[in-house]
Amino acid sequence: MPEEKRYLYRYKDVTYAHFDEFGDGDYCGRGDTEVVLEAYEVTKTTPKGDWIVGPDSRNQNLPWGPRFVLASAKRRFAARDKDDAYDDFRARKKAQLRILHSQIARVEEALRKNPKDYTHFFGTFEVKEGAW
Repeated sequence: MPEEKRYLYRYKDVTYAHFDEFGDGDYCGRGDTEVVLEAYEVTKTTPKGDWIVGPDSRNQNLPWGPRFVLASAKRRFAARDKDDAYDDFRARKKAQLRILHSQIARVEEALRKNPKDYTHFFGTFEVKEGAW
């Protein structure tokens, strides 16, 4: 009797671009974002984790080939059930949001500063006439 297939799951967000099919110039926009569930087939199970391959029949291997998912890892690529996969997705998106907020804060701080107020330099150089 053949063994039943097992899968590991991963949620990801996908943004689809808008397409202006009538050519009236109204094609710029954010696009639609959806959260999709991908199922990765388990090809081999070891005491430490699982080997997986791509999410659909057209792509039997991931772009980087088969992938090992450590069962005891805190941050794993895919989870054994859909609820854990959704929790992992939310944790990834919260981490992404923290990183983006930090980047925005640095940009806003840089925009508030006037470089003319600073007298120190990290280096000097001269451009000779005709160098460009």
